[in-house]
Amino acid sequence: MMQKYPHLFEGETVYARFDLAAFVERMKKYGALWDDPPHVKLELEKHPLFKKLAEDEPEKIKEMNDEFVDVTRWVDGNDPVVQQVVGEITKNCKTPEEKAQVILKYCQQFDYIWDKTTSGKEKARFPSATILCRGGDCEDGVILFCSLCIAAGIHPKFFYLVIPGRGFHVMAGVPGRSEKFQIGPEKPTKWNGVFPAELTGYGPQIGYTGPNLNEQCIMHEVQL
Repeated sequence: MMQKYPHLFEGETVYARFDLAAFVERMKKYGALWDDPPHVKLELEKHPLFKKLAEDEPEKIKEMNDEFVDVTRWVDGNDPVVQQVVGEITKNCKTPEEKAQVILKYCQQFDYIWDKTTSGKEKARFPSATILCRGGDCEDGVILFCSLCIAAGIHPKFFYLVIPGRGFHVMAGVPGRSEKFQIGPEKPTKWNGVFPAELTGYGPQIGYTGPNLNEQCIMHEVQL
């Protein structure tokens, strides 16, 4: 049986179908919708922006380092649900840039669900679980986006951000040609060799990310 899940979005809605049997297959293999992500040490105290904070409030830096977790091992372009969905949503795309834009639009349509409201602690969803639950938080969106990109033959990057005054965030980035992502007179932003993709919120196109990217951010790329 094929199920169609419409998602609200400003403008045209991106639909995707997937076979529920593929999700059951995924569950049999991994046995979970989400799991506790492992810890990755960033050593924020070594970054110039946080050096003074490390000296004045070492416990705060320790707390921030302790909260930072690695979720990249959940990225899975071979997930059968992911492969079915990407086949559906990119079937009319002619270029990798078109595929990346459609994938971003699809992922942005999901509801933002903060982990601590559902599980009481930070959790990372597998990409197929985010599709089935129709929601997740920033890392769930980036996991899904990167998984769909890999399944579509695109090589994304996964970035952790520390935004002073706002906390932790994750974003993705994709390669491509600037003119293929440009909207209007303003050129898209290129960051660490790729065009950033914001998964939290509706509307931002690839290369147009709003306030989350600025020179004050600590950016840490994790290899997929």
